[in-house]
Amino acid sequence: MVFDVAIVGAGPAGSACALALAQEAPGIAARTVIIEKARHPREKYCAGAVSAWGVRLLEDLGVGVTVPHVPIEGVRVRYGDRVAAARQRGLGVVLRRHELDAALARSARSAVAEMREEERVIGLAREGELFRIETTRSSLRARVVVAADGAGSAVRRLAGFREPRRKAHLYVLETPPGAGEEPDGLMTFDLTCVAAGVEGYYWDFPTVIDGEPAYSRGIYHLNSRPPAVRPAPALKEVLRSFLAHRGWDLDRLRLKAFAERGWAGAAEIARPGVLLAGEAAGVDPITGEGIAHALAFGVIAARTVADGFARGDLAFAQYLRRVRRATVGRHLGQAALLAPHVYGTRAVRWASFLVSDPTALEAGVLWYRGERLGAWRKARLVTRAVRHLLFGSSLWRLDSGGPRRRAIGP
Repeated sequence: MVFDVAIVGAGPAGSACALALAQEAPGIAARTVIIEKARHPREKYCAGAVSAWGVRLLEDLGVGVTVPHVPIEGVRVRYGDRVAAARQRGLGVVLRRHELDAALARSARSAVAEMREEERVIGLAREGELFRIETTRSSLRARVVVAADGAGSAVRRLAGFREPRRKAHLYVLETPPGAGEEPDGLMTFDLTCVAAGVEGYYWDFPTVIDGEPAYSRGIYHLNSRPPAVRPAPALKEVLRSFLAHRGWDLDRLRLKAFAERGWAGAAEIARPGVLLAGEAAGVDPITGEGIAHALAFGVIAARTVADGFARGDLAFAQYLRRVRRATVGRHLGQAALLAPHVYGTRAVRWASFLVSDPTALEAGVLWYRGERLGAWRKARLVTRAVRHLLFGSSLWRLDSGGPRRRAIGP
């Protein structure tokens, strides 16, 4: 069988690509196939946070957030015994990935010619103007292949794309609220673990399971340095200590380990006839967030494909530029630039800065929303960050009332 487009992967990136194709070029969508190795609803462990601009993308695709979710009403950051919090509604939602993916896949199925589930791609070869795609069940051909098949992308590997960086490591689990723990709509990022060599954070995100309040918990480690340069921390044991502090025994919980591919700004994400989208291209290396980014990648990939067919040029030379110019590219580029510093040799001072200076947390919240910080805010933030990194926690806050210290309590 011959298709115009084969989308490999029916997660947020693949489904968004199909839905956007149906909006941009219905004729192409009618000659598109989605190939998914699992069957929805599939097990998919994830922290489940979708930022505000990701929610807007879902609305633009005509699907919105239709699954059970918890609105994000602010952010809490911990480092040691210090805590800083910023309340702001409209930051996004927390949901369960298998529910979101299944809902998106249902909509995507009706937007394309065919969806094939429980078919794993095992071969990819160029045959003239077509690609021959071999799966565990069949063989088909397509003029364009969109790789939306996650961190372990088979298409990326089979097409010969180079791996630009080491994959991040995560552990994730779900629990009911602990004793004395009342979900308040705040996402908690605990940076205390950077002192143990973790390039990341521990998280507690409020969520909902079967209509009941619950928490998504886990630990994220960027894993940017080879073991010979810096030995990896005992991530599971670090997680155990954080859970024990909250009254949970790790051995009694169902724990899921997985990997993520962080975005590398100069990495190749397109070749003639092939586009990488979502985690196959990369996620935010600082936070590990990828749902909003995957949705954005899917939309940009769809528009690039539609434009390529309209112009008769499927080289996709402009794809990387389009990504970089969009909100998703700005986010990923800034995160890739900052990650080596935030999680580098000064990680402890960066963590201290974030909980000590309201300017930093305010900027982080705006950045998470997908808003531009502006030149003045960036300059002020950089000045205060440099001062803090050079002189430590004795940071003076300058405002109309003159210099004064800001105390941060537990």
